[in-house]
Amino acid sequence: MVYCQGCLEKQRIIDRLEEENRRLKERLRYQERKATEGFFGCSTPSSKVPVKPNTLAERQAKRGGTKPGHVGHGRQAVAEEEADRVEEVEMDDTCPCCGGTLEDKGLRSRTVVDCQAVRTEKILYRLQRRWCPLRSPGGAARYRLRQPDCASAPAVAFAGACH
Repeated sequence: MVYCQGCLEKQRIIDRLEEENRRLKERLRYQERKATEGFFGCSTPSSKVPVKPNTLAERQAKRGGTKPGHVGHGRQAVAEEEADRVEEVEMDDTCPCCGGTLEDKGLRSRTVVDCQAVRTEKILYRLQRRWCPLRSPGGAARYRLRQPDCASAPAVAFAGACH
């Protein structure tokens, strides 16, 4: 079967236009899917889905989360009598920024439930707190110890900025 040159050229144009039409339909399908399902497809978390079709307008306006004044049910602190071990963690007497003498500011308790291979142990750390009177007469330059890490020594945390 022999085709004329004009018919062959028209068929090439038709093939090119059909291919372009297929690509554009695919792109449109992708854009529509992204608009309904979100940026991550079916893995998009429900909170990130752009439009939730079955949500009422008054529910969308409500603020989420707990009500103001809710007490909560967080992890309870361990009293000194209940702790399996009480560790006093001390810090240096000198200010890490200016080298001045830190004054005592009391202790802060921090409860850690540490899991041993066989049993758990309740540890109450007594973290020393101090402040530098040379840096801040009002007591703003406060220093405190962070709870000791299993692998490293205690680290000093500064409540302000060292100059």
